[in-house]
Amino acid sequence: MSAYTSTIIKLGLLVPASLNLALLGGLFYGFSQFKGVKEVREKNFKEHVARVSETEMLEKALAPRRARYQEETKLLKKDLRQEFAVNLAKVVESYTAFELQQVSVTFPTGNGPLDAKSNLPKTRMKVALQGGYGPMQEAFFRMELLFPQLVLEKMSIVTALDSFNSDGEHLDFTLEFMGWQLPLK
Repeated sequence: MSAYTSTIIKLGLLVPASLNLALLGGLFYGFSQFKGVKEVREKNFKEHVARVSETEMLEKALAPRRARYQEETKLLKKDLRQEFAVNLAKVVESYTAFELQQVSVTFPTGNGPLDAKSNLPKTRMKVALQGGYGPMQEAFFRMELLFPQLVLEKMSIVTALDSFNSDGEHLDFTLEFMGWQLPLK
C-alpha cells in the first residue's frame, strides 16, 4: 500500500466511519436516556391523573357535608349559654305547663365529672324542669339535635307532690349538661 492510499483509507474511510459510529452510539445512548425520562414522566402523569380523580371523588362525597360542618362551626363559635337558654325556652313553650315546665337554668362554674382534667373551652348548664318523662325526653332530643356538642353529665328524677295536678304528683328533673365550645373571640 502506498502512502497515498493509506492516508485516503485512514482519513477517508476510518475517521468518518468511526465518527459515524460514535455519533450513532451517542444517539442510541441519548435515545435510551430520553426513553427512561419519558417512562418516568408518563408514570408520574398517570399517578397525578389518578390523584386528581380521587380528589374529585372525595370532593363530591364531602361537598354535601360541608354546609353541615360550617353550621356546626358557627354553633361552636357562638355563646353556648345564651343559645341554650333561648332554644330551651322555645322547646319548652311547645308543651303545656302540665306536660313540661321550665323551673330554672343555671350555669355552674368549675369542672364537672366529665371534664375534670380538661382545659378545653366548655360551658356547663344545669336545668330544672317539672312535668312528664316523655315530654322531657322529646324536649332534650330536640335540644341535642340543635346542639350536638352537648353531653349529659348528670340527671336526677324525683317524684314531687303538686296541688295543681289532678294526680297530686309530678316529676322534678334536674339535668346537668356540658357543652364544648371553640374559644370565643
